[in-house]
Amino acid sequence: MNQVIAVILATFATVTVSAGEIESPAGSWKAVSDKTGKVESIIQVYKEGTEYKGRILSVMNPKEQTCSKCRGALKDRPIVGLDIMRGLKQDGSEWTGGTIVDPEDGSEYNVKIALANDGKV
Repeated sequence: MNQVIAVILATFATVTVSAGEIESPAGSWKAVSDKTGKVESIIQVYKEGTEYKGRILSVMNPKEQTCSKCRGALKDRPIVGLDIMRGLKQDGSEWTGGTIVDPEDGSEYNVKIALANDGKV
């Protein structure tokens, strides 16, 4: 699995809240490496219109300054401030239909965010 997706999913999986405390995934999240256990970046999930997006707010140890391997409008854009997640729409207790870009290799994947039954995101 792509490292960015694993990092974001691992981040959401490790934040504990009760289901009544969260109405959306909006907020700033630590992206923790599934390999090292260290925080690699801070991702801001925000709502724009009816969709949720995710933007890189900061990178702890950047390997690259720009997304040189990205395609389209993201190509050669600075990594900090890059919208890597888009198109998520709420469907009950899940946010689905979105995509996420790995700025390290430019690959794009489907993404889904859901509240776990135990109150973990």
